[in-house]
Amino acid sequence: MAVALREADVAGMLEVLHEAATVDGPDAFTEPVVDALLRLLPTDGAGACCNVCAGHDPRIPTDQLSIVDFASCGAEWIRYGPNLWTEEMTEVVFLYGREEESVPPRPELMLRAVRESDVLSYREMRKRRSWWEIDRYFGNDTLSVWLPAPEEGVMRQLHFPTLERRTIPDRYVQILQLLAPHFVVLYRRAAARRARGTSSLLTPRELEILGSSAAARRTRRSRGISGSRRTRCVRISRTCSRSSR
Repeated sequence: MAVALREADVAGMLEVLHEAATVDGPDAFTEPVVDALLRLLPTDGAGACCNVCAGHDPRIPTDQLSIVDFASCGAEWIRYGPNLWTEEMTEVVFLYGREEESVPPRPELMLRAVRESDVLSYREMRKRRSWWEIDRYFGNDTLSVWLPAPEEGVMRQLHFPTLERRTIPDRYVQILQLLAPHFVVLYRRAAARRARGTSSLLTPRELEILGSSAAARRTRRSRGISGSRRTRCVRISRTCSRSSR
């Protein structure tokens, strides 16, 4: 899917990357990073979260993997909507997850932003037992992406649900798709910080450019990017796409 992004979308993506680049603690998604991400991909009150799953059963082929094949799954960060998760809902996931999961953690869906309404029709969703027990309480559509982290032995899934169906624009899918590889690197760097300490891969000048671009979005006074700044922004994007050394 390729759609035209607005200038504010690009500035918002830079804001997220700027907030993430300034993090020097053990976590990749601190509260300011999550705040910037939800300003970029606002939900309608349904909340958002990042689930992390660890310890999948090695006997299960990766192309058949389901969320129920992990030893543990839980929220790494969460912004609550009107309803809270219950233990009964966890039981429903383990009962029906393998056959009803719409976006399972399989190789073809890694780093792929998926809008659930593109996978299932509303009629198909309502036929699932998990919809009646869980999904209808948390929204009628969801934008999600799986982020692999083999170095940590986990997989993460970002969730952005909406209460109303068909309210996730194509732009949001494109934005999450573009950011997904950067998020993998951010988590990899956070793991490295936990193991070795902090080391920024961006120069102070590049951090300043990201910060000013984010400020331009917040004040809605963006007037374009100069040639030298555009060159630096390209380098920043490439830097954020490289693995930690």
